[in-house]
Amino acid sequence: MQKKMRLVKIFRYEREEDEIREIMQNQEREDESGENMQTDFIFNINDTIIVRYYLRKTWKHHIGVVESIEFKDGLNYYQVKFLKTIKESFNSLKFTFPRKLDIDIITNNSIVKKVNLIQKEEASKEYYLEEDRDLIFFTKITFIL
Repeated sequence: MQKKMRLVKIFRYEREEDEIREIMQNQEREDESGENMQTDFIFNINDTIIVRYYLRKTWKHHIGVVESIEFKDGLNYYQVKFLKTIKESFNSLKFTFPRKLDIDIITNNSIVKKVNLIQKEEASKEYYLEEDRDLIFFTKITFIL
């Protein structure tokens, strides 16, 4: 019985991994065709963005809100206030503003894309990604070659 249950879990995991692979391939195709490329790198105050950092040989992605913009030395510097990421299930995340402020100043190089967050009425302090395809940035994927 336990072996059968384990096989079901492995199959479920492989199926979810296949779905993630398919989403990534679709996004790569969109990027190659130019449909999903971020061409306009001018962001406004209160825009919600995905920011990436390279830590320990891995890209880490975070949701942030642009608080201020400063143009200096030919670059735009964005002061970004970050939200806390809370994993609800395999394919569901919610974001909240933390008690302790998490603020950083970044350039366009760290910004992945602009996203929209939606807010559910019953939980006014919780935000969710409007498009499910943006969840791919917050999923760990390991490919076996």
